[in-house]
Amino acid sequence: MVKEPMHEARSLDSSLPTRTLSEQVVADLLRFIGLEKNRSKKISLLSKKTGINSKTIFRLLNFENKPSYLTVFKIYKAILNLSSDQEVLEKSPEVIRTYLRKANPQKLSTQANNKQQINELIEQNVVALEILVLCSCAKFNQTEIVSRYGQFGTESLNQLIKLGAIQEIRPQVFAAGVYGPELTSELIIQMGLQITKSFSKPKNGDVIFKHHHGFFAEGLSKEAFKEWIKIDDEAFQKKLKLSQDPKNQGPILAYTFNSTDTLTSKADTDEQ
Repeated sequence: MVKEPMHEARSLDSSLPTRTLSEQVVADLLRFIGLEKNRSKKISLLSKKTGINSKTIFRLLNFENKPSYLTVFKIYKAILNLSSDQEVLEKSPEVIRTYLRKANPQKLSTQANNKQQINELIEQNVVALEILVLCSCAKFNQTEIVSRYGQFGTESLNQLIKLGAIQEIRPQVFAAGVYGPELTSELIIQMGLQITKSFSKPKNGDVIFKHHHGFFAEGLSKEAFKEWIKIDDEAFQKKLKLSQDPKNQGPILAYTFNSTDTLTSKADTDEQ
């Protein structure tokens, strides 16, 4: 049975200025879930609608987990019955809007269907995935794409253009389009592994400031593992902030990808 949180639900349009992200999410979840006697059923339905494990929702209600921005988007799309990220930004409480704008730097789409189709394409087509990532960093011309990927690269490019993920900014020169993919946890892992496989340079491992590769595994306490996650999140946010400053943008096309998780099989663990 879920512990009763200290904060009662309030209207979604009346978030308190002193309320933290977790407090606001819990308040709005309780408002949506309703009475104690119906809570388990409502949580089960919310789990099916959002794809978030029921145990994860219980942990959020007990303030045991801090929700990621993807989890926040899923929750508010469901409880507000919305279809696009832009609507979530317009109709969710101020605490949530502020967090999402800060945590998710990509342009938000008003057409959720485009995101779904983009996801389906790049999940099945690694060339389209790599072209999308490259064009999000810099302008690429047709010759460069053909040189890297051949005729299949041109076909993949045209599919991305059709979905609005890539746009032609001048004849045969391409950049990121209006719409971006839905960065689910599954897609982040797939994207990170594919880009690492194609572009990492282990032969330069001893060259300072050329790249960074790291791997470490250890048995940890629950508190230490949470601290690992916190350190990763803080480092990632610092990288985002640094890259978003125009004075730091330049010709080096770079990527960063990290994954910290438990060494248990997928069958033995719940969504974090």
